[in-house]
Amino acid sequence: MTNEELILAELQKINNQLARQNQNHFKNFLGGFLYSFGYFAGTIAIFAIIAIYASRLNWPSIIGRSVETMSSQINWTKIIPAPKIEFTSPFSQP
Repeated sequence: MTNEELILAELQKINNQLARQNQNHFKNFLGGFLYSFGYFAGTIAIFAIIAIYASRLNWPSIIGRSVETMSSQINWTKIIPAPKIEFTSPFSQP
């Protein structure tokens, strides 16, 4: 066999493999669809589990305690200084 005949034989094998792969359009589509649907269903399941556990928590009391704890740790006089008012009588003598 010459090089040209070997090349033609290899090309024929490649063409046969491509022809077999191209015959399975529906199978490839269905495989991709189910693969994507699996990811989608898994994501929905995870969000559902998170939503169920989050709904069982008492959010108002958790948030209230957090705000109370944070506000008790703030030194409000440094953030909003209160002015010192000194009253001087207009009748007082210097």
